[in-house]
Amino acid sequence: MLWSFILSFLLSLISLPIIRKISIKYNITDEKNSIPYFGGLSIIFSLLLCTPFNIFQKFYIIIFGFLGIYLDLKTINYLIKLSIEALLGYLAVSQYLSNPVDLIIAILLFIFIVNSIQNKEEKRNPLSIVFLISSLFLVLTISVPFNKYFLLSISGSLIAYVIYNFSTRKIFLGNTGKYAIGSIFGISVISSLSKEYVYFFASIIVLLPYLLDTAAGIFRKIIYKKHSIENDKNNIFNKVFEKVKDRRKAVFVFLIIYLFFSLNGFYFLFNPYISFVISVLFSIFIIFKLELFKYDGDNR
Repeated sequence: MLWSFILSFLLSLISLPIIRKISIKYNITDEKNSIPYFGGLSIIFSLLLCTPFNIFQKFYIIIFGFLGIYLDLKTINYLIKLSIEALLGYLAVSQYLSNPVDLIIAILLFIFIVNSIQNKEEKRNPLSIVFLISSLFLVLTISVPFNKYFLLSISGSLIAYVIYNFSTRKIFLGNTGKYAIGSIFGISVISSLSKEYVYFFASIIVLLPYLLDTAAGIFRKIIYKKHSIENDKNNIFNKVFEKVKDRRKAVFVFLIIYLFFSLNGFYFLFNPYISFVISVLFSIFIIFKLELFKYDGDNR
């Protein structure tokens, strides 16, 4: 498995400067900061070229890649987007589950995980680092060895991405990268349902802050009658920033939250009951401390 990690790291390290130059040449940049947002292509290339071949896995990586590219360039009707995700979700989860009820639940969970990753705001958040933390811990918690190649590939690419952007932000992951990561996270978690449930719940705990953030966003949109959860400015990072009023402190606290859940997800494999209680209590603490259900407006 280590070869997938190393090759992905090297490929991303080489491809990111090339992708950046091409994006700048064709003006595929963020309007405000003039930063290219096709960095996720390096993850797509790594997943396609640096992992074992599986026709289904490669197929939905390509489709999610194209969908991410399209969303980076244009907008798409939200229902059409969800329909495409549902179809790809069915193709992905049907490899592991056959019961109709299990399939429906798994597809809905897959869509929820994918959107919990794809909808995250990237411009201020240290998303690449929390994605890296999550992918490394998912390697430890999922039960299907084959999917660990893809998680390690993402980890290698993200390390290269963090190094490339270390001094100054040169490129964004964009929807292309977030969709690739979300789809692999989703199928990795769902695949664990076909084995022992302890691996599934451990993986869910690792991803719990993403899911909690999205669930709170949906709640706010319903209560405050907003139309979409996309580009929600009331996410965990911005809530933390509003509390500490300092970006460095906000980044530190944000990373600690995601690392804590990842460690607790791994701990679930050894002591499920205590880990579950910790997850519930810490989630409640975050909800009330950060006022996640409160809508603070979009002008951030």
